[in-house]
Amino acid sequence: MNIITINARGLSQFKKFRRLIHKLSQFRPDIILIQETIHVTSDNLNQSLLETMKLKWKTIWQGDIYITPYTATLIHHTTTSSLIQSLEEGRILDILITNCHGRSFTLRNVYSPANLTKKRQFWHSFPPLPAQPAIIAGDFNTILSQHDHISSTSHRIQPLPNIVLPHLEDLIDTANTSNNNPQFTHFWDTQNYWSHSRIDYIWAHPSLINPTHTTVTKHMGSDSDHRALVLLAQTKQKSNKWRMNTSMLTNPTI
Repeated sequence: MNIITINARGLSQFKKFRRLIHKLSQFRPDIILIQETIHVTSDNLNQSLLETMKLKWKTIWQGDIYITPYTATLIHHTTTSSLIQSLEEGRILDILITNCHGRSFTLRNVYSPANLTKKRQFWHSFPPLPAQPAIIAGDFNTILSQHDHISSTSHRIQPLPNIVLPHLEDLIDTANTSNNNPQFTHFWDTQNYWSHSRIDYIWAHPSLINPTHTTVTKHMGSDSDHRALVLLAQTKQKSNKWRMNTSMLTNPTI
């Protein structure tokens, strides 16, 4: 089971969506969770734009597509899914997955506001999951510990674990399956300032994770200042044990 989350920074242009799918196809995704579907303004917050986008997307993505102004979830055509609910103007999108490599679970796509006041309100009113097991993934727009952010200045960003982690208490941070931590997912670089932050996450119920899973990030070039976060099921489990090939001991030519 391969799952990707990415803040796409607006996908109203079809050619950008096509590039995104092309870049992510190497991971053979079963599920793609997108945040910032469009740059929301009072002028473009309408259903007709989303329906037009969805029709174009279906020309290259054959599976289910669930789309709101803030989030979109793409399900591979071999996986069965259905919409549960869309909350917070689409910043929370819940999908029921009933057959993804034989597994069933609730999938929640999250795009938290960036504004600190609105962010706090969002997480304080974060609704409970419809059911477990579940996966919560997306752009949380916050770091959860101080080491999740570095920058060219001494300015520190305040982590918000106290209001976020209670909603994730039955899940595990899949980044812990990787040897490369922290996996920064947001990069800001100007002439006078740079920063790296980990604000995109995939949290999953332990029953949905197996020993071959790991997480990697994918640079999206100029299409986004976020990197895609990929939960990847490797074909073979890595082994930390070294084994001697004893057949070499009886080879007379050595």
